[in-house]
Amino acid sequence: MLHKLAIITVVYQNYSILKDFFKSLSKQDKKNFQLFISDLSEDKKTINTDFPTIIIDAKNRGYAYGVNLSLKKAINEGFDKFCVVNND
Repeated sequence: MLHKLAIITVVYQNYSILKDFFKSLSKQDKKNFQLFISDLSEDKKTINTDFPTIIIDAKNRGYAYGVNLSLKKAINEGFDKFCVVNND
């Protein structure tokens, strides 16, 4: 059985650090993952990545809320392995 890995992160008004986060992800040997980003920012900006990415726009109800949103979405998309990463 091929496992599907969901990498989950939460963004709140800190778009500038995403560049380094994406750079770190690009150095990974294993590229068989999908990135799930819960964007809880009040003033949303476009997020561009070179990875398969699902962006979930939501109101800020805290970090754990953002993680749970992405977990639920990933499970609904058929993912069975999860890695929650703080992007800073």
